[in-house]
Amino acid sequence: MKKVYRYYFEILIKLFVIFFILSIFNLYVSCKFFKETEVTKEPTKETEEITEEVEPKKIEEPIDLELWISSEYLGDNERIENKTLYEKLKEFKDENSNINLIVKIIPEKDLDSKITKTFQIARDNLPDLGLTYDFSIVVEDKIAKPMDDLISDNLKNDIFPFALDGRTIDGKLLGLMLNADAKLLLYRKDLFEEVDLDPDNPPTNWSDLIDKGKLLTKDNNEDGVIDTWALGLPSKSMDKITSDFIFPNYFSLGGSLINKEGFPIFHLEQNREKIIDILNFTISILNENIISKRAPEEGNNLLLSEYIQGKYAMIVADSSIPFKLKTENPDIYDKTGFSLIPGRYGTKYSTLEGPSICLFTNDSEKKEAAATLI
Repeated sequence: MKKVYRYYFEILIKLFVIFFILSIFNLYVSCKFFKETEVTKEPTKETEEITEEVEPKKIEEPIDLELWISSEYLGDNERIENKTLYEKLKEFKDENSNINLIVKIIPEKDLDSKITKTFQIARDNLPDLGLTYDFSIVVEDKIAKPMDDLISDNLKNDIFPFALDGRTIDGKLLGLMLNADAKLLLYRKDLFEEVDLDPDNPPTNWSDLIDKGKLLTKDNNEDGVIDTWALGLPSKSMDKITSDFIFPNYFSLGGSLINKEGFPIFHLEQNREKIIDILNFTISILNENIISKRAPEEGNNLLLSEYIQGKYAMIVADSSIPFKLKTENPDIYDKTGFSLIPGRYGTKYSTLEGPSICLFTNDSEKKEAAATLI
């Protein structure tokens, strides 16, 4: 009986071994077939399409472009120039989604000092583009970067040559004038005629200015109070009297503010005699009360108002004033003549004053964005 059990047991063991071997072999064959099928399988069109749809698209971040602008030109949309610039910047943002334009409005009186202080303390915080009133500060401290490669030939052809020449230092364009005001002498032709002066022959030199000025300065009631002064200057604002009267005279004598390399030369010994002569003449006509008086701090607005009232026969003003006169006081405009500022020996030049847009970055992507904005 034991032999019989042993016999059956051995048979079961052999069957189990055979079954195990066959199972291993079958598993091996199945795995090999699956591997070969997976490697050699060609992708179908449907597979490709699914892959393309699932693949995430790369999203490019917009380029940040920071612009500092004066409160004179942006912020008060009641003024036509502010409204125009606002609409232009909005249009730019709508059409250039790849550029994130960041506009910061800086109070007019703080703009230049903010640029200078930021450059001195944390120059990395300077904007990419900025407006500046005093172009000399961005040149002298080498804050401004060349803009030549940002300006197309078509744009250059659309800009007055003086605006490019006046912002080109050592062969490099360092700014673009946003606008330019020439300094002019406005004079009342009717008041000239009242004292038998030729209304088409305004003074062109210092001597002529004094001679005609004495005739134009009048005390109508002979009460010791001058009713009409010959010349009105914004004399309590040193910046204004410098730009409006001293500089035009300095340029008429052949003076320059900076040399071709961009270094300031106004203060150098070579210009000392010119400057002293101009200052002495300016102080004399203001202090002696022969043809002029010291105007209040308010400057051009009050000067223009008193010119309209006939309290000044001549005023030094920006070239934008005639347009204001023509619109608001057409009668006075018709009585007004226009001339350049009288110089020592004659009238040759006027100053052109206006803020400039300057570039403060060397980053290639930001420069490309700046070129688009400009």
